[in-house]
Amino acid sequence: MAEFVQDTSGIRTLPISNNLKKILLLAADEAKVDKICVTSGGQCAKGTCSKRTGSKRTGSTRHDLGNAADLQLWVGNKVLKFTDNSDLKIYKAFVTAVAKLGATGIGAGVGYMGADKIHVGFGSKAI
Repeated sequence: MAEFVQDTSGIRTLPISNNLKKILLLAADEAKVDKICVTSGGQCAKGTCSKRTGSKRTGSTRHDLGNAADLQLWVGNKVLKFTDNSDLKIYKAFVTAVAKLGATGIGAGVGYMGADKIHVGFGSKAI
């Protein structure tokens, strides 16, 4: 099974849901990915954040309660980039697998989060 790391700093530092983690790991195995590194995880639900507890949020509701993650895929000691032709095949296999396993919000773009991160989660369909 692939290694799972949640290395978040900033706002979306809460854990991702167990269901999302499960499909990410299953997809990683199918795509032959060695490690998934979540760089942006869960956040408190809209209207529930508290300065007293230090919980924060930003942007849309997709990351609420850990239902989405921005992540990197690793093979060996190399982070993959979907702009690299040799890595693209692995990205395609991973994205196909997470969609088959139930992810409904999948996105990537060099101008969005760079060439080495993708968004995977639930919610309204957005691919």
